[in-house]
Amino acid sequence: MPRPRSHHHPPRHAFTLIELLVVIAIIAVLVGILVPALGSARSHARATLCVSNVRQQGVSVMSYVNDFSGSLPPRIIYWKEPSDEPPGFVSGPWLINAFLARYEGRTFTRRDAGWDGPTDVWRCPEIRSDDDDRRQTHSGVLHHAPNLWLFSQVTLDELKGTLRIENAAPDPWAHRYASGAWRSLDHVNRTSDIVMLMDNVDYFFTGHGHRDTRENLAYADQIIIPTSSSPYDNRGTHDALGVRPTVFADGHAAPMKVNANEWLNARHAYTAGGTTSTELHESEARHLLWFVNPGFFRTGGGDD
Repeated sequence: MPRPRSHHHPPRHAFTLIELLVVIAIIAVLVGILVPALGSARSHARATLCVSNVRQQGVSVMSYVNDFSGSLPPRIIYWKEPSDEPPGFVSGPWLINAFLARYEGRTFTRRDAGWDGPTDVWRCPEIRSDDDDRRQTHSGVLHHAPNLWLFSQVTLDELKGTLRIENAAPDPWAHRYASGAWRSLDHVNRTSDIVMLMDNVDYFFTGHGHRDTRENLAYADQIIIPTSSSPYDNRGTHDALGVRPTVFADGHAAPMKVNANEWLNARHAYTAGGTTSTELHESEARHLLWFVNPGFFRTGGGDD
């Protein structure tokens, strides 16, 4: 009778301690390489979404412009209107984001305390809804600040039937471009250069003793990422990438670099056809002050 065939298996060898440590070390190295890369990819994705959002904000601005014969929406409006609720009216202020959202039939998220939180395209994806205090101004929550020189400030009292329009312009243009006329997009010749809305920042204001959020942008030093520990800094939501999502007066949007070399560049004296002049960085003249000719760099001549 034949004997059953025996099956011989080679002996099994377990991992040695050194081999396990090597594998763990390799995994740790891979994790150390991949995690920052994934974090950076997510940051870039959120910045791209923020650019898309601010582009849609530009669409809202243009829709308002088309509906009101070229007039730009106000950057802030103090509004009193009839209401069924006491004391008979609802009072502002309404920042540009809340105003345009209302104009489009949208509402912001009601919070238990403080200002309502922006929704939809008016939000920066880096800011959680429960963290809107990072962008709370004295007049509301704002994730993207408007160009101070471009939009009007409006006080509307429907109960009294009064309307006051105020504009900002530095000397020597104040006498010409800070009149009571409502700002119009038709006045802007360099629409592809002029910043309309830009990702907002907060800063420490010693006069108030706490951090504030900018309701508007007017000068280059309000935009750059600080290189020192100065209390007057600018903290943005995309600082790790060195950009601020921006929409321009022609409606196109882009992530603008915000380093000091690009914004705090050469300064020149600009005039408006008289003897009074003011010094501006080239970047300010090009991207913020729509009524300045950025190619005009000498004192004493006519600017525009």
